[in-house]
Amino acid sequence: MPQIAREDTAPDVEQNGEVVVLMIGSNVYAVRATDVREVIPLPEITPLPTSASVFLGLCNVRGDVIPILDMSALLGLGAGPAATHAVVVRVAEGEAGLSTTNVPSFSTLGERVGEASVPGQVGAYRCADAIVTLLDLDALVTRRRLDAE
Repeated sequence: MPQIAREDTAPDVEQNGEVVVLMIGSNVYAVRATDVREVIPLPEITPLPTSASVFLGLCNVRGDVIPILDMSALLGLGAGPAATHAVVVRVAEGEAGLSTTNVPSFSTLGERVGEASVPGQVGAYRCADAIVTLLDLDALVTRRRLDAE
């Protein structure tokens, strides 16, 4: 059974609070800034016809071929607006691009205001003038989870 992050196991981001905030449709999420390599406009993507629905395809980012993930599908949100940008992140499996429907921004987490109820999510936090859900990329983007989608 997947473990749900608890307050006592939250990642170090609560200590330094630096995150990248991204929109997936109308939902606001954050990832640790230390996991982010770069933010780019959505590049030309080569589709993979037989891949799982969470894969938009592959793209070349500065000479590295990386998968671009449909974050709406990965988070179980269903179809949403078309992605405009990708946040290139480092995870245990390597690098991947996370699709987002806005220009991501850097921010600092505020106080924790809610617990996580879904694997891959740490909890809800105040961030600037919004409430964001902090993602645990190492739990969310795993080969086992991606193969199952």
